[in-house]
Amino acid sequence: MLVLDDYTWIRELGSGSFGQVDMYIEKNGPLRIAVKRCKNVDAAQGIDIDVLREVTALNAIGNHRHIIRLISVGWDNTRLLTALSCMDQDLHNMLEKNPGLPFKRVQSIYMQIRDGLQFMHTKGFMHRDVKPQNILCSKSVVKLADFGLAIRYIPGRLNTLPVQTLYWAAPEVLLGERTYTPAIDMWSLGMIFMKMVLHFTCMTLDDISDTWGASGYGQLLKIFSVRGTPHDIGACTQCPYWQTPLFPNFHKRNLELSSRLTSHQASLIAIILDKTLEYDPRQRCMPSNTDVHDV
Repeated sequence: MLVLDDYTWIRELGSGSFGQVDMYIEKNGPLRIAVKRCKNVDAAQGIDIDVLREVTALNAIGNHRHIIRLISVGWDNTRLLTALSCMDQDLHNMLEKNPGLPFKRVQSIYMQIRDGLQFMHTKGFMHRDVKPQNILCSKSVVKLADFGLAIRYIPGRLNTLPVQTLYWAAPEVLLGERTYTPAIDMWSLGMIFMKMVLHFTCMTLDDISDTWGASGYGQLLKIFSVRGTPHDIGACTQCPYWQTPLFPNFHKRNLELSSRLTSHQASLIAIILDKTLEYDPRQRCMPSNTDVHDV
C-alpha cells in the first residue's frame, strides 16, 4: 500500500483528464516515483474506467524493462493514487528537442518499444494508444506507459471504437473494424518509426499531415498518399467503412533515403516500414535487427 508520508514531494510532472501526476522521492532512499492522483472517486460513478484498466493491465502483464512499472496503489481521502516508475520525459518532447536523432538511437528506441509490445502481447493484452506521448524516456531507456485503454485481446470479440489517437491509428480502426487485434499496436509503432526516420528522407511531416484535415477520412488519405491505396482482398477493403469510390488511387511513394545511411540501414528502414505498416493486420509484424542481417 502506498504511503505518501514515506516520500518527499519534488514537483508536478503534468495533469490531464485523469487528474495530476507528481514526482516524489523516498525520504530514506534514492527511489523516485511518479504518483498519479486520480480524480475524486464519486460514490455514484465510482473509479474512472481508464484508471481501472491501467491498474488491471499492469498487474496482469507484470514487470518488463520496457514497460512502466506499477509500484503501488493507495488512497488520499477520496482520491485513488497509483505509484509508477519515474522517467525523465516522453518521446514526443525528446523528438521536439532533438528532431534529428542518430540512426543508432532511432534503432534502439524502435527495438525497445517493440520488445515491450511483444511482451504485453504474449500476456494477452493490447495497448490501443501507442504514441510518442505514451512512451517515456530516461537516458538510453524507453518504456511503454499510459495503459488506460489497454484491454485483454479476445479473438473475434467486438471491441469499442474509437480507440488510438488519430495520427497513430491503424487503417482498420479508422475504417470501423471492431474485431481489431494487437496488430493495431504494431501499426502505431511503424508510424512512430516513420516519424523518427523522416529526417533521413526528402519528406517532411507537412507533406502528409495537413492536406486533408484532422478526421478519420483525412488520415486515411494521408496514409494512402504515402503507402499507396490498398487493393488486396483481406486487408482494408473488407472493413465496414471501405467504399472504393471514396479513395483516390494513390501509388506508394519512394522515401528517397539519405546518402548518410549505409545500405544496411536503408534496408532496415524499408523492411521495418513495410512490415509494421502492412495493410493486412494478419500479415503485419515487428521485425528485429536480425531480420535484415543478410540483406
